Amino acid sequence: MTEATSGHNSLEMSPDEQHALLMDYARKEVKFQERLDVIKDERKSDRAIAKADGFTMEQLDFAYKTLTSEDQSVQVASTQNRVNILQGMSVLPKGQADLFAERRDAAERQYDEGFADALAGRDAPGADEQRKLTGWMAGRDLRASAFKKREAASPEAQEADNEIIPSDTGDFDAPLSV
Repeated sequence: MTEATSGHNSLEMSPDEQHALLMDYARKEVKFQERLDVIKDERKSDRAIAKADGFTMEQLDFAYKTLTSEDQSVQVASTQNRVNILQGMSVLPKGQADLFAERRDAAERQYDEGFADALAGRDAPGADEQRKLTGWMAGRDLRASAFKKREAASPEAQEADNEIIPSDTGDFDAPLSV
């Protein structure tokens, strides 16, 4: 068996071929970085609008982490830990029962989950989750109201958010259950 040499039928690349391949990857990297810069600029602009609306970046970051977390108990534990520290420093009064006790029945929790989903801009739940759907519709209406008030106060902010302004808050057709 003979060893393969650089050339047409060989799997080995010549130095020029390697350089050409490297330059192809470099061009792709440049294009990727350009797209990333645009996204970073959009994010910076959106965060400036959120700040102008009175939100801190800490609030926005915490809401993002909670919204995207698969296990929200991590955020609950983190918040409880901070409360314990503040109570230990006598910044918050002690003696209050568990701040995160689940004192609501299942129907209330479903309604609140649907309400939170609508505020977060998530899709409506299925018709089989009627209580959650009712909460989602109430949250959708509240979200639409907030956007309308914001639009009236600041037309520039509305232009920046064209993609996420909720649709008409008229009658809602509940999704069909499968």
